[in-house]
Amino acid sequence: MAWEEILESIGSLTAAADLSAAGNQHKAVKMAGDGTVGLASAGSDLVIGVLQNKPALGAAAAVAVKGVTKLRLGASVTFGQRLVADANGCAVPSTTATDIAFAIALESVALAATATGDELVAALLTGPYWAGNAS
Repeated sequence: MAWEEILESIGSLTAAADLSAAGNQHKAVKMAGDGTVGLASAGSDLVIGVLQNKPALGAAAAVAVKGVTKLRLGASVTFGQRLVADANGCAVPSTTATDIAFAIALESVALAATATGDELVAALLTGPYWAGNAS
């Protein structure tokens, strides 16, 4: 069961797109421009944190950058795996040498094939680091 603990956040960023859909909360985000964020879309993206709210275009985006957060899943994960973003901003295990991990799974979650993006995992935000094809 996913949980959150003390989080450090950046509160001065705004959404570069409409992220108000409920499914966007707890997804990985990257810088989209000067002071704006958008959903991460690849394992090689430099993820700055996890979206904590559901901002409309131009609205304040609360982005957790450090601590334990809930993170939306795009695939099953195992405790201790390094996590990267998939094409939809969901967390998946690192699998390639070009991945840049931004979190570590704090629990194992088996994801049903139909539940992509619906399940959450507790993850420790580590900041971006080169995963180098290690899980």
